[in-house]
Amino acid sequence: TVDATDIVFETVDVLEGDVVNIMLIGQDRRPGEDRARSDSMILVSLNKEKGTIRLTSFMRDLYVQIPGYRDTRLNAAYRYGGTDLMNETFKVNFGLEIDGNVMVDFDEFTEIIEIVGGVTLDISSAEAKYMNNCNSATKTFKAGTNYFNAEEALDFTRMRYAAGGDYGRTDRQRRVIMAIAYSLRDADLMTIFSLIDQVLPHIVTNLDDAQIIDYATTGLGILANGGQIDTFRIPQDDAHYNANIRGMSVLVPDLEMCREDLREFIYD
Repeated sequence: TVDATDIVFETVDVLEGDVVNIMLIGQDRRPGEDRARSDSMILVSLNKEKGTIRLTSFMRDLYVQIPGYRDTRLNAAYRYGGTDLMNETFKVNFGLEIDGNVMVDFDEFTEIIEIVGGVTLDISSAEAKYMNNCNSATKTFKAGTNYFNAEEALDFTRMRYAAGGDYGRTDRQRRVIMAIAYSLRDADLMTIFSLIDQVLPHIVTNLDDAQIIDYATTGLGILANGGQIDTFRIPQDDAHYNANIRGMSVLVPDLEMCREDLREFIYD
């Protein structure tokens, strides 16, 4: 057990580079709630000059500074102050400038998966076993390549108590995003514009339509030209320790190490 007074956070410099950072937020919102904690946080980093796409998951149990509030889990920032406070929290703790935010809740996530026609993924035997016990499963899953409809894809991204716990969960979320992106890399512009038009009503974002089209076509263009999507997770195993603070099980990050890991992965 670690007392909060034992933790001293250091101020980090803002990371800089020719990169556009878009934060994807999965919100665990219950019926009647206006805004909930961010269940998933995945940073999409596009580098037009180098032609790279990087996905970085941030563990929701990271114990961080939230400006104006008591230090607590990272996923509370969105609940307390929406994207403005969340972006400031990422800047204060990790030196990241967020250029835009895209938020969906569970219901909207399934709508988007339906729009893109489901998703095909390679899964492990442990993941297949879990899926076969889900109420939404309409087929028998097996290790290897499987097709997921919208409800099955949601269950897959929320899988936590099997196949790697919360660490495995963030990996599965990135895999779903990658599978969707790769499935669209050869789509023509009319198809892309049509999909964007259908998806827009199901997201909340501070990006305008022109920005969304620009970033989507840039990313898919990188993939169409042979580019790949690289993935990462913050914190890495050597950049945090587990603790219990005020009754919360949290991951206390080494912010300096996290910042260096992000610089190397996103900007170098």
